[in-house]
Amino acid sequence: MTTLRRPSHAGLRLASIAVVLTIGIATATPAGAASGATSEPVVTATIPVGTNPFMPLINAAGTTLYVPNDRSASVSVIDTATNTVTATIPVGQNPIPPVLNSSGTRLYVSNIGSNSVSVIDTATNLVVATIPVGLTPYAPALNPTGTRMYVANNGSNTVSVIDTATNSVISTIPVGAGPNTMSIDATGSRLYVPNYTSGTISVIDTAAGAVVATVPVGANPYRPALNLAGTRLYSANNGTGNVTVIDTTTNTVIATIPVGLDPWDAVLNTAGTRLYVPNSSSSTLSVIDTATNQVISTVPVGSNPYRPQVNLRGTRVYVVNQESGTVSVIDTATNTVTSTVTVGSQPKSGALNMAGTTLYVPNYGSGTISVISLPGVPSKPQQVTAVAGTISAEVSWKAPVSAGGEPITGYRVTAFPGGATCTTTATKCRTEGLAPGQTYSFGVVARNPIGFGRPSLSNRVTVFSATK
Repeated sequence: MTTLRRPSHAGLRLASIAVVLTIGIATATPAGAASGATSEPVVTATIPVGTNPFMPLINAAGTTLYVPNDRSASVSVIDTATNTVTATIPVGQNPIPPVLNSSGTRLYVSNIGSNSVSVIDTATNLVVATIPVGLTPYAPALNPTGTRMYVANNGSNTVSVIDTATNSVISTIPVGAGPNTMSIDATGSRLYVPNYTSGTISVIDTAAGAVVATVPVGANPYRPALNLAGTRLYSANNGTGNVTVIDTTTNTVIATIPVGLDPWDAVLNTAGTRLYVPNSSSSTLSVIDTATNQVISTVPVGSNPYRPQVNLRGTRVYVVNQESGTVSVIDTATNTVTSTVTVGSQPKSGALNMAGTTLYVPNYGSGTISVISLPGVPSKPQQVTAVAGTISAEVSWKAPVSAGGEPITGYRVTAFPGGATCTTTATKCRTEGLAPGQTYSFGVVARNPIGFGRPSLSNRVTVFSATK
């Protein structure tokens, strides 16, 4: 059996990424979510949970947080609206970070000390099945449809394949020594298994249920990061202080990037343009440009940084510092720490809601969850009104109810159809170059340093020509 050092037995957090394209502006902020944002990151609640809480998981709606309690053999269920524990679910020994299926109806928890996976019905918060797997199972990985679950068995050097309809193991795939938390591509066709002791990545064809390639990387790879396109895999190698870049079409190494000491748990931004690598023994975060595979910045953070969280817009990175008991907040435009938030003892990597307005940090040594309110994007502009003009229209509005805790830096108006735009720092703007006789509506969004908020739509107007 391969024993990884205690802070690193993290599980795979599979966050659903829902990007809603509305009137041509990408946003993932639920309506009204920005209204609770603050001007500076601040702890607004501390929630008692079980003993030694580990990396939590938040559902896609942001309404429920699931916290595995390592030494309590339980999962705490938290209502994020009230920041209260609504259920405590007994599971196996030493549960690690869980995963949810895409519909949010089933929660799967690997129990390292019991060699099993607990299956929880999230409607009842009851365990409906306990599945025996191999020795020392790490966090499960689910395919996109939720029909197959894969569990790396660190002590057995295998991957268990589970049919989630029957909650039974249907095959066992041999891999390298010391497999740990895996990555699966968006199609569910390829599974990437880091083998900590072997210094390799096993590539599994999930249809065939077999290893189709074994890629040598650095020493002690842990939890590789896969871009959304599934074309690049990044392996942070704890024992060699570097990151291996793999072209997944050929399963070959195309770059090796030196970083700091003892890198772990590298994370990509949503666009896949930046890789953030915490260096636990250097107390730094390496920022890598994935176009050039070069480190473009090394950001000093607290002591023993853990897996970072990146907001969907890629504007902020949150790094939990285990030995400092703090969270470093990094502005990705400048790669500088803009705030340091004090939390509890021995914090682990947190869970960020999709709106990017709340970070939940488990304090392993304190038995609590710190709830950090974060600055967010503005809410919708109010009372948007369009008045037709000569091949133009004047659009006016009132400021959003909430600026998201940051100053509003401007507005953008977009005409539909056609996409003509107008930008301003005022609360009115004339959109020019419209087609006479065409009927338009206009979307208005506010912007602050965090990003664009959600749009408000105007009334419809028909533009007239100069000869009217």
